[in-house]
Amino acid sequence: MSRCLEKSKSVSRFTFVLACHLFLLIGIPTNCTPPENPIKCSSKGNSNCTNTNSIGDFPDKATCKVSKAIYPKMEQELILAVTMASMKKYKVKAATRYSHSLP
Repeated sequence: MSRCLEKSKSVSRFTFVLACHLFLLIGIPTNCTPPENPIKCSSKGNSNCTNTNSIGDFPDKATCKVSKAIYPKMEQELILAVTMASMKKYKVKAATRYSHSLP
C-alpha cells in the first residue's frame, strides 16, 4: 500500500511540475513585428525609390530601382495604374507589404 502512495505522490509531483512548465511557456509574451516595407523612397513625392525583398534578394540578385511608387487604395486604382504604365511602355512591379517576401 505504501508503494502505491509513493507512486501516486511522484506522479502528482510530475504532473504539477509539467503543468507549471506549460503555464510558463504559454504565459511568456512574444514580440512579433511585421516585415519592413519593401518600397523606400528618398523624396516626398514617392519618386526615386527602391524595391527590395525583406527576406532576401530577388532571383536576379538585384535591388529594383523604381522611378515612382503608387499606393492604390482600391483594386480599380491598381488596374488603372498598371494600364497607364502599360500604355506608356513602363516596366511595372506590383508589390505589397507582406506578399513580396514569401518564398
